[in-house]
Amino acid sequence: MNRPPPPHWRALPWAVSASRWISPDRCFFSAAAPRPTSPARPCRWTGVSPLPAEQKVAGGQGSRSAATRARLIAVAESLFAERGIQGVSLSEINRASKQRNSNACQYHFGNKDGLLQAIVDKHVPAIAARRNRLLDELEQARALSLEAVVRAWVQPVAEKLEDPDGGRDFIRVNAELTPTHTLAVLRPDRIALRAEGADRLARALQATLAHLPAPLREQRLQLASSLLFHGLADHSRVQEDLRRNQREGQREGRRDSARHDNALFTHSLIDAICAMLASAPSAPTSTRLADVEETATNATGTSA
Repeated sequence: MNRPPPPHWRALPWAVSASRWISPDRCFFSAAAPRPTSPARPCRWTGVSPLPAEQKVAGGQGSRSAATRARLIAVAESLFAERGIQGVSLSEINRASKQRNSNACQYHFGNKDGLLQAIVDKHVPAIAARRNRLLDELEQARALSLEAVVRAWVQPVAEKLEDPDGGRDFIRVNAELTPTHTLAVLRPDRIALRAEGADRLARALQATLAHLPAPLREQRLQLASSLLFHGLADHSRVQEDLRRNQREGQREGRRDSARHDNALFTHSLIDAICAMLASAPSAPTSTRLADVEETATNATGTSA
């Protein structure tokens, strides 16, 4: 028997708007009406604050409810990693989780954005805490070199490759959210989709890139962000293929052994990002930038 929706749902109008991640025919209570005030952080994709657990769970069923939420999150991040965020519906997650309540995801998370927020909140606080410790050490030692800052950016995320509790799945889901992470690093003061610790990381990265004009800094950081998140996701897929080959009895060669090594890949990824960020602009790039800036200046003068 399905549990009744939380009390605040009953007050919502029936007119609903499609979530960013849900097509109109799969919209599940993504209401335009404001939700109750909550101390929880806004969703990094919608800007909507998720409801605290005590409001989502009627009757305070405690550990049973927590176990259900954990199961839904684990199944969701696995399916999202395999098929993409838009390729999985909440109904499919409910079925794969073997929930008797066919609206279990909606009951616990509200909609797909709420579920994504729960997945991020499962992993990101530890990543942010680890990164802050690394940045603390660098600031105390006054050693904020480009390589050191990039290592503090990359290492905490790469360590998720070794996390048996959905770490590799999270890395793939995280890669799908690369535009959010990139904007958080480039313009942390201009977005409502806040990434924990983004302001501090952005300042540290920008400080190491004074050799680049501002437009090129933004482009390089955009490229570096894509390489970081998609590089880790692709590496996890390569590892999965190698493990599948091993299960099928194929022998592992020396090259395959190197591909298995997460630490080696992480060091190589840091090297690649540092090279990308440290490289001076070529003559064609500098010439084109000057042309673009001159055109923009002339256009501004004409409009004035």
